[in-house]
Amino acid sequence: MIGFYISEAFNSLKKTRFSTFFSVLTTSIAITLIVIVLAALILSQKIEKKLKSNVEITVFINDELPGTELEKLKNSIEQMSFVKKISSIDKNEAKIEFKKLTGNDFDDVLVDNPLPRSLKINLNENSISSQSLQQIRAELNSLKGIDEILFDYEIFLQILKYINIGKLALFIFSLIFTVLSIYLIYTTNRLISNQNVDLYKTMKLVGSTLANIKIPMLFSGILIGFISGMICVLGYNTSIYLLHKFMRINNFESSLEIINFIILFLGFLFGISGSIISIRNISLKIEKF
Repeated sequence: MIGFYISEAFNSLKKTRFSTFFSVLTTSIAITLIVIVLAALILSQKIEKKLKSNVEITVFINDELPGTELEKLKNSIEQMSFVKKISSIDKNEAKIEFKKLTGNDFDDVLVDNPLPRSLKINLNENSISSQSLQQIRAELNSLKGIDEILFDYEIFLQILKYINIGKLALFIFSLIFTVLSIYLIYTTNRLISNQNVDLYKTMKLVGSTLANIKIPMLFSGILIGFISGMICVLGYNTSIYLLHKFMRINNFESSLEIINFIILFLGFLFGISGSIISIRNISLKIEKF
Protein backbone atom coordinates (compact mmCIF):
# COMPACT_ATOMS: atom_id res chain seq x y z
CA MET A 1 0.00 0.00 0.00
CA ILE A 2 2.88 2.37 0.78
CA GLY A 3 4.23 1.72 -2.70
CA PHE A 4 0.89 2.88 -4.11
CA TYR A 5 0.98 6.08 -2.06
CA ILE A 6 4.55 6.88 -3.12
CA SER A 7 3.73 6.13 -6.76
CA GLU A 8 0.71 8.45 -6.61
CA ALA A 9 2.83 11.14 -4.97
CA PHE A 10 5.43 10.92 -7.76
CA ASN A 11 2.73 11.05 -10.44
CA SER A 12 1.14 14.08 -8.79
CA LEU A 13 4.47 15.93 -8.62
CA LYS A 14 5.11 15.16 -12.31
CA LYS A 15 1.81 16.79 -13.20
CA THR A 16 2.82 19.97 -11.37
CA ARG A 17 6.47 20.15 -12.48
CA PHE A 18 6.70 23.96 -12.44
CA SER A 19 5.27 24.33 -8.94
CA THR A 20 7.29 21.34 -7.69
CA PHE A 21 10.51 22.87 -9.05
CA PHE A 22 9.98 26.14 -7.16
CA SER A 23 8.96 24.27 -4.02
CA VAL A 24 12.19 22.24 -4.12
CA LEU A 25 14.26 25.35 -4.92
CA THR A 26 12.78 27.45 -2.11
CA THR A 27 12.97 24.61 0.42
CA SER A 28 16.63 24.01 -0.49
CA ILE A 29 17.40 27.70 0.02
CA ALA A 30 15.54 27.71 3.36
CA ILE A 31 17.46 24.65 4.59
CA THR A 32 20.78 26.14 3.43
CA LEU A 33 20.07 29.44 5.17
CA ILE A 34 19.10 27.73 8.42
CA VAL A 35 22.31 25.67 8.37
CA ILE A 36 24.28 28.86 7.66
CA VAL A 37 22.49 30.58 10.55
CA LEU A 38 23.33 27.70 12.90
CA ALA A 39 26.97 27.77 11.78
CA ALA A 40 27.07 31.57 12.05
CA LEU A 41 25.57 31.48 15.55
CA ILE A 42 28.16 28.95 16.72
CA LEU A 43 30.99 30.87 15.04
CA SER A 44 29.82 34.26 16.34
CA GLN A 45 29.56 32.87 19.87
CA LYS A 46 33.16 31.68 19.63
CA ILE A 47 34.30 35.03 18.20
CA GLU A 48 32.39 36.94 20.87
CA LYS A 49 33.83 34.76 23.63
CA LYS A 50 37.33 35.20 22.21
CA LEU A 51 36.93 38.98 22.00
CA LYS A 52 35.57 39.20 25.53
CA SER A 53 38.36 37.04 26.92
CA ASN A 54 40.91 39.51 25.48
CA VAL A 55 39.25 42.66 26.82
CA GLU A 56 41.83 44.52 28.89
CA ILE A 57 41.75 47.80 30.77
CA THR A 58 44.95 49.69 31.57
CA VAL A 59 44.86 51.91 34.64
CA PHE A 60 47.68 54.46 35.00
CA ILE A 61 48.73 55.21 38.58
CA ASN A 62 49.62 58.61 40.02
CA ASP A 63 53.39 58.88 40.54
CA GLU A 64 52.89 60.33 44.03
CA LEU A 65 50.88 57.34 45.25
CA PRO A 66 53.02 55.36 47.79
CA GLY A 67 53.77 51.70 47.16
CA THR A 68 51.66 50.58 50.13
CA GLU A 69 48.68 52.54 48.83
CA LEU A 70 49.22 51.06 45.36
CA GLU A 71 49.04 47.58 46.84
CA LYS A 72 45.80 48.49 48.63
CA LEU A 73 44.39 49.89 45.39
CA LYS A 74 45.33 46.72 43.53
CA ASN A 75 43.68 44.52 46.19
CA SER A 76 40.59 46.72 46.12
CA ILE A 77 40.24 46.39 42.33
CA GLU A 78 40.93 42.66 42.51
CA GLN A 79 37.89 42.19 44.77
CA MET A 80 35.54 43.75 42.22
CA SER A 81 33.13 41.29 40.59
CA PHE A 82 34.05 42.19 37.00
CA VAL A 83 37.78 41.50 37.46
CA LYS A 84 39.13 38.21 36.15
CA LYS A 85 42.85 38.93 36.53
CA ILE A 86 44.97 41.92 37.47
CA SER A 87 48.70 42.49 37.02
CA SER A 88 50.90 45.45 37.92
CA ILE A 89 53.57 47.05 35.73
CA ASP A 90 56.21 49.20 37.38
CA LYS A 91 58.15 52.01 35.71
CA ASN A 92 61.04 49.79 34.59
CA GLU A 93 58.70 47.21 33.07
CA ALA A 94 56.84 50.03 31.32
CA LYS A 95 60.16 51.25 29.92
CA ILE A 96 61.05 47.79 28.57
CA GLU A 97 57.60 47.45 26.98
CA PHE A 98 57.92 50.93 25.44
CA LYS A 99 61.21 49.93 23.80
CA LYS A 100 59.65 46.74 22.41
CA LEU A 101 56.71 48.61 20.93
CA THR A 102 58.52 51.65 19.51
CA GLY A 103 62.15 50.57 19.19
CA ASN A 104 63.17 53.90 20.79
CA ASP A 105 65.18 54.53 23.93
CA PHE A 106 64.79 57.84 25.78
CA ASP A 107 67.71 57.28 28.22
CA ASP A 108 69.99 59.55 26.17
CA VAL A 109 67.47 62.38 26.32
CA LEU A 110 65.79 62.03 29.72
CA VAL A 111 67.33 61.35 33.10
CA ASP A 112 64.14 60.26 34.82
CA ASN A 113 61.72 57.65 33.52
CA PRO A 114 58.54 59.56 32.54
CA LEU A 115 56.41 56.45 32.11
CA PRO A 116 53.80 55.86 34.83
CA ARG A 117 53.11 52.72 36.79
CA SER A 118 50.00 50.89 35.65
CA LEU A 119 47.61 48.04 36.34
CA LYS A 120 46.33 45.76 33.60
CA ILE A 121 42.85 44.41 34.29
CA ASN A 122 41.29 41.46 32.44
CA LEU A 123 37.50 41.35 32.69
CA ASN A 124 35.16 38.43 33.28
CA GLU A 125 33.40 37.57 30.01
CA ASN A 126 29.97 37.45 31.68
CA SER A 127 30.29 41.00 32.98
CA ILE A 128 30.86 42.59 29.56
CA SER A 129 28.04 44.56 27.94
CA SER A 130 27.47 48.10 26.68
CA GLN A 131 25.95 49.18 30.02
CA SER A 132 28.39 47.36 32.28
CA LEU A 133 31.51 48.68 30.53
CA GLN A 134 30.45 52.27 31.17
CA GLN A 135 29.72 51.41 34.82
CA ILE A 136 33.10 49.68 35.15
CA ARG A 137 34.88 52.74 33.78
CA ALA A 138 32.97 55.04 36.16
CA GLU A 139 33.70 52.76 39.12
CA LEU A 140 37.44 52.72 38.37
CA ASN A 141 37.48 56.50 37.86
CA SER A 142 36.10 56.98 41.35
CA LEU A 143 39.13 55.30 42.95
CA LYS A 144 41.82 57.49 44.48
CA GLY A 145 45.31 57.32 42.96
CA ILE A 146 44.25 56.67 39.35
CA ASP A 147 45.34 59.28 36.81
CA GLU A 148 43.94 57.79 33.61
CA ILE A 149 42.05 54.77 32.30
CA LEU A 150 42.96 53.45 28.86
CA PHE A 151 40.16 51.43 27.32
CA ASP A 152 38.63 52.08 23.90
CA TYR A 153 35.49 50.05 24.58
CA GLU A 154 33.44 51.83 21.89
CA ILE A 155 35.30 49.97 19.08
CA PHE A 156 34.82 46.70 20.92
CA LEU A 157 31.09 47.34 21.35
CA GLN A 158 30.82 48.32 17.68
CA ILE A 159 32.29 44.94 16.66
CA LEU A 160 29.82 43.11 18.90
CA LYS A 161 27.00 45.20 17.45
CA TYR A 162 27.89 44.21 13.87
CA ILE A 163 28.12 40.55 14.89
CA ASN A 164 24.62 40.70 16.41
CA ILE A 165 23.22 42.56 13.36
CA GLY A 166 24.66 39.84 11.09
CA LYS A 167 23.08 37.10 13.19
CA LEU A 168 19.71 38.88 13.15
CA ALA A 169 19.81 39.40 9.37
CA LEU A 170 20.58 35.73 8.73
CA PHE A 171 17.82 34.70 11.12
CA ILE A 172 15.26 36.92 9.35
CA PHE A 173 16.26 35.63 5.89
CA SER A 174 16.05 32.01 7.04
CA LEU A 175 12.64 32.65 8.64
CA ILE A 176 11.30 34.25 5.45
CA PHE A 177 12.47 31.35 3.27
CA THR A 178 11.16 28.81 5.80
CA VAL A 179 7.67 30.30 5.66
CA LEU A 180 7.92 30.62 1.87
CA SER A 181 9.01 27.00 1.39
CA ILE A 182 6.18 25.67 3.58
CA TYR A 183 3.72 27.88 1.70
CA LEU A 184 4.95 26.65 -1.70
CA ILE A 185 4.64 23.03 -0.60
CA TYR A 186 1.13 23.88 0.55
CA THR A 187 0.23 25.49 -2.79
CA THR A 188 1.75 22.56 -4.71
CA ASN A 189 -0.49 20.14 -2.85
CA ARG A 190 -3.52 22.38 -3.37
CA LEU A 191 -2.69 22.50 -7.07
CA ILE A 192 -2.49 18.70 -7.12
CA SER A 193 -5.87 18.44 -5.42
CA ASN A 194 -7.44 20.90 -7.89
CA GLN A 195 -6.08 18.96 -10.87
CA ASN A 196 -7.42 15.68 -9.48
CA VAL A 197 -11.01 16.74 -8.79
CA ASP A 198 -12.44 14.24 -11.29
CA LEU A 199 -10.29 11.46 -9.88
CA TYR A 200 -11.44 12.23 -6.33
CA LYS A 201 -15.08 12.19 -7.48
CA THR A 202 -14.55 8.74 -8.95
CA MET A 203 -12.85 7.55 -5.77
CA LYS A 204 -15.80 8.81 -3.76
CA LEU A 205 -18.27 6.94 -5.96
CA VAL A 206 -16.40 3.64 -5.55
CA GLY A 207 -16.29 4.07 -1.77
CA SER A 208 -12.61 5.04 -1.38
CA THR A 209 -11.44 6.19 2.03
CA LEU A 210 -10.24 9.70 2.85
CA ALA A 211 -6.77 8.29 3.58
CA ASN A 212 -6.36 7.31 -0.08
CA ILE A 213 -6.66 11.00 -0.96
CA LYS A 214 -4.72 12.55 1.90
CA ILE A 215 -1.77 10.18 2.22
CA PRO A 216 -0.44 10.60 -1.36
CA MET A 217 -0.55 14.38 -0.83
CA LEU A 218 1.29 13.95 2.46
CA PHE A 219 3.91 11.90 0.66
CA SER A 220 4.19 14.60 -2.02
CA GLY A 221 5.31 17.13 0.59
CA ILE A 222 7.68 14.64 2.21
CA LEU A 223 9.22 13.87 -1.20
CA ILE A 224 9.75 17.58 -1.89
CA GLY A 225 11.43 17.92 1.50
CA PHE A 226 13.53 14.80 0.95
CA ILE A 227 14.69 15.90 -2.52
CA SER A 228 15.53 19.38 -1.15
CA GLY A 229 17.41 17.82 1.76
CA MET A 230 19.42 15.54 -0.52
CA ILE A 231 20.36 18.50 -2.74
CA CYS A 232 21.58 20.40 0.34
CA VAL A 233 23.47 17.36 1.66
CA LEU A 234 25.18 16.98 -1.71
CA GLY A 235 26.04 20.68 -1.79
CA TYR A 236 27.32 20.69 1.79
CA ASN A 237 29.48 17.59 1.41
CA THR A 238 30.88 18.87 -1.90
CA SER A 239 31.79 22.18 -0.22
CA ILE A 240 33.54 20.37 2.63
CA TYR A 241 35.46 18.20 0.16
CA LEU A 242 36.60 21.24 -1.86
CA LEU A 243 37.60 23.16 1.28
CA HIS A 244 39.64 20.18 2.44
CA LYS A 245 41.24 19.52 -0.94
CA PHE A 246 42.15 23.05 -2.05
CA MET A 247 42.33 25.05 1.18
CA ARG A 248 43.28 22.32 3.65
CA ILE A 249 40.39 23.32 5.92
CA ASN A 250 39.09 20.32 7.83
CA ASN A 251 37.46 21.92 10.89
CA PHE A 252 33.98 20.87 9.74
CA GLU A 253 34.63 17.17 9.13
CA SER A 254 33.97 16.20 12.77
CA SER A 255 30.40 17.54 12.56
CA LEU A 256 29.68 16.18 9.06
CA GLU A 257 27.23 13.46 10.12
CA ILE A 258 25.38 15.78 12.52
CA ILE A 259 24.94 18.50 9.88
CA ASN A 260 23.77 15.94 7.30
CA PHE A 261 21.17 14.67 9.76
CA ILE A 262 20.00 18.23 10.55
CA ILE A 263 19.65 19.00 6.83
CA LEU A 264 17.57 15.87 6.13
CA PHE A 265 15.46 16.46 9.23
CA LEU A 266 14.74 20.06 8.17
CA GLY A 267 13.72 18.84 4.70
CA PHE A 268 11.33 16.30 6.25
CA LEU A 269 9.98 18.92 8.68
CA PHE A 270 9.28 21.51 5.96
CA GLY A 271 7.76 18.91 3.64
CA ILE A 272 5.41 17.37 6.16
CA SER A 273 4.44 20.80 7.59
CA GLY A 274 3.37 22.10 4.19
CA SER A 275 1.45 18.89 3.48
CA ILE A 276 -0.38 18.84 6.82
CA ILE A 277 -1.50 22.44 6.33
CA SER A 278 -2.76 21.67 2.80
CA ILE A 279 -4.76 18.53 3.69
CA ARG A 280 -6.26 19.60 7.01
CA ASN A 281 -9.58 20.72 5.45
CA ILE A 282 -9.88 17.99 2.83
CA SER A 283 -12.87 15.71 3.07
CA LEU A 284 -14.82 13.45 0.75
CA LYS A 285 -17.07 16.40 -0.04
CA ILE A 286 -15.63 17.20 -3.43
CA GLU A 287 -16.96 20.79 -3.34
CA LYS A 288 -14.05 21.76 -1.06
CA PHE A 289 -11.46 21.09 -3.72
